[in-house]
Amino acid sequence: MLRRLLTIGLLLPLLSACLHETRSSAGPPVVVCGTTLWTGAMTPVVWPLENPGPSPAVGGAPAADQLPPPLGTGPESGEQYVRVSDSCKHGAVVVVTPAGDAHLRIVARASDHQLVALVLDLTRPVTVQAWRDGVFAGSLRLPRS
Repeated sequence: MLRRLLTIGLLLPLLSACLHETRSSAGPPVVVCGTTLWTGAMTPVVWPLENPGPSPAVGGAPAADQLPPPLGTGPESGEQYVRVSDSCKHGAVVVVTPAGDAHLRIVARASDHQLVALVLDLTRPVTVQAWRDGVFAGSLRLPRS
């Protein structure tokens, strides 16, 4: 009888610890200009553009974004996070090439309605180029992750 009482006495703290509320250790969300790009346990890398060189566009900056088609639903496979502007007031015109090798997941826009950040789901490597106020701001080659 004494043995049973001791066994129960030793097991009660263990059982109560198992029933205690558990907490996850999720990382902070990635929020750009009020748009949540990501929430979860492991915070992704948000890539900035590389230093600009000469503009690759013949005839100047493009007049509008040239983005891949949006991804409706489906599992993530090769997500990449890109920031094309540091300002929430002034974004950039963005071109993704080849557009058929990625899908657009999420965009964050500045108050001028141009892009500040985007999340791409890659099927193959792509290049992201951006122009701010008609001036080439830089590019970034994204490998499929």
